[in-house]
Amino acid sequence: MKLAILGGTGRTGRLVVEQAVAAGHEVTTLARHDDGTLAGPHVRVVLGDARSEADVARLLQGQEAAISTLGSTKLGDDLMARSTAALVVAAREAGVTRVVMLSSFLAAPPEQQSWLLALGRRLLQQVVRDYTAAQAAFEASGLDWTVVYATRLDGAPAETPARVLSADEKLRASNGIARAAVAAFLLAATSDPSLSQQAVAITGK
Repeated sequence: MKLAILGGTGRTGRLVVEQAVAAGHEVTTLARHDDGTLAGPHVRVVLGDARSEADVARLLQGQEAAISTLGSTKLGDDLMARSTAALVVAAREAGVTRVVMLSSFLAAPPEQQSWLLALGRRLLQQVVRDYTAAQAAFEASGLDWTVVYATRLDGAPAETPARVLSADEKLRASNGIARAAVAAFLLAATSDPSLSQQAVAITGK
C-alpha cells in the first residue's frame, strides 16, 4: 500500500513509519524539517506544514490511505482542527478516501470516561475542543475515516496488543498502552473495513 503519514517524525509516528516499511508498504511522510532519520528506500519525506492544504496535497499525491499521528496539548492550539481541515480537502482532491487519525482519550465521549478522566477533560477543555473539532470534520467529510482514542501511552509492555474497549467499558487512569501497539493498530486500521466510520478507544491493559 502507498501510505501517507502526518506526524511521522513524532514518537508514535516514527513507529508507524517503521512498522509500515517492515510490512512492505511505501511510505510518504510530511515533515517541517528533514533531519535524515527517516531516510530509506521505501520512505519519502515531503517538507511542509500539516496545516497547509497545498503541502498536504503534495503529500497525498498518488497515495492510497493516510494516517495522522499529529497531536498537541498546548492550550489554545488549533493544530488538530486545522490539519484535519487541510487533510479533508487534500484527500478529496487526491482521491484518497481512507484516513485514520490518532486522537486523545480525553476526546472520547464523556459517558465512556471514569470520573478522574472526566475531570481531566474539564481542565483541558481547549485541548479537547481541538480534537473534537478534528473528529467532527472527518464525520462531515464523506471520507472513509476512523478515529482512534489511545489510552495513556507507554503504560503497557510493547508486546501487549491493542484491544478495543466496548461502548459500555469505562476509560480509566489505570489503562495504558505501548506506543508500538498504537502504531500497529493504526496501520492495521487502514485495511480493516469493520472500523469504517467509527471512533474507537484502545488500550493494552
